[in-house]
Amino acid sequence: MSNIICHQQEVVKSLGENDVMVILDNHVTQPGWCCSNMDGNGFFGDQYFDPDLWIKGLTNMATLFKGVTNVVGMSLRNELRGPKQNVTQWYR
Repeated sequence: MSNIICHQQEVVKSLGENDVMVILDNHVTQPGWCCSNMDGNGFFGDQYFDPDLWIKGLTNMATLFKGVTNVVGMSLRNELRGPKQNVTQWYR
């Protein structure tokens, strides 16, 4: 198991021990300050968004934290923004 996953589990466990609920969030793909309309970290069609990798990540996190009682939700992705926000796709 990678060190990153172990650290994530330790943080979530510590938060639970202090009665803090957790919502798992994949806010951006490329690390950095969020958010600008041109950072490529939006959603479908943006430069740094790979839907297959995103689904794999969601699946891994859901599996990793299944049954952890202080994990109360999971965010799908950051808000729509930028030139490729694909609003019409969201409405479908």
